[in-house]
Amino acid sequence: MKQKLYYFICFFLPIKKRIVFESNPEFSCNALPVYQEMIRRGVDKEYEIYWLVENKEKYANDKSGVKYLNYCEKGIWILKTMYILATSKVLIFTNRFLTKYKKDQLVVNLMHGSPLKKTGDYVEFDTCDYVITQSTFFNRMVSDMLQVPIQKMIPLGYPRTDILGMRNDSLNALGINENQKVIVWMPTFRKNRNTGKEYGFLNSLGVPLLDSVEKFEQLNKRLQECYVLLIIKLHPAEDTSNMTLNDYSNIFFLSNGDLDDKDVTVYGLLAESDALITDYSSVYYDYLLKDKPIGLVIDDLEDYGRRNGFVYGEYKDFVKGTYIEKLEDFFEFVYNIGHDLDPDREERQWAIERYCEHKDFRSTNRVVDFIMEKLKQK
Repeated sequence: MKQKLYYFICFFLPIKKRIVFESNPEFSCNALPVYQEMIRRGVDKEYEIYWLVENKEKYANDKSGVKYLNYCEKGIWILKTMYILATSKVLIFTNRFLTKYKKDQLVVNLMHGSPLKKTGDYVEFDTCDYVITQSTFFNRMVSDMLQVPIQKMIPLGYPRTDILGMRNDSLNALGINENQKVIVWMPTFRKNRNTGKEYGFLNSLGVPLLDSVEKFEQLNKRLQECYVLLIIKLHPAEDTSNMTLNDYSNIFFLSNGDLDDKDVTVYGLLAESDALITDYSSVYYDYLLKDKPIGLVIDDLEDYGRRNGFVYGEYKDFVKGTYIEKLEDFFEFVYNIGHDLDPDREERQWAIERYCEHKDFRSTNRVVDFIMEKLKQK
């Protein structure tokens, strides 16, 4: 009740030339390239820029001119957060819904992935101006899922995918031999570290299928034989508190912190990879743009589907790639990558044509152009 009263008061305060960004993790996903492009265009010379973060003290030494706002303030300081959000000209977010409070605000949901699995209670309602979608194909499902009118769906592509079409120095920064084949494995989280909610069973060794040290050792041997490196990038929401995450000669785990330390992004790493392994993650749709092999570890498909469900029906009817349901399938996938074989390319082309409307790796420019044009109309 007090918050509503405060926002009511803020309603009569003037809008400031201010842009607020949000993403989770911070400075990532679709928000980061949009922010970077706005800085490149000099938008920060006209607008004050804020980022919503968990702890703004982490950025105390930042000299960029960006300002920071804690999204979980306590006590009287929450009033500042509410004031900034209620009086900013533009709110741009990917994960935590930022609500439009005044008519002359522009609120844009950049999304953090296209729907593959059902999301349950992740509902926005009609509290933004626009939702950026990956392609027209997803408009109806995103509209229904978020309960936002379909006319607010704008299919411009995801800015985070642009880097997939660019060469970068990610492998070198991580100390990886560029002549070695690299597979990146990005499993969907099974247990949320923040809420404790379980979405599927995950063994103590950190990933599906490999439920014993012996299986890790067998896979590592096959990777060695094929001169392939497997990088396992766990989801940032995954609860790893009870996991044993051991590195091997050709298998190692990377966290967000590891990437940050080397100034490497997940999508920068994917851009330099030779193949992706995933399961029920929206990164599947993104990586299709590279037209490279995608392995799908789905040994728990029945259990995961029963717990969560999939948005377009039966999983194998709409997710195409190399299905990995047992260890021997994994061995074969590694062999194919090591020997430049791509037996499932034809089925992948079906998925590319269906889901990838924008293949030019210029979604960031489209999104920023769109936002700046809408600002002119405010």
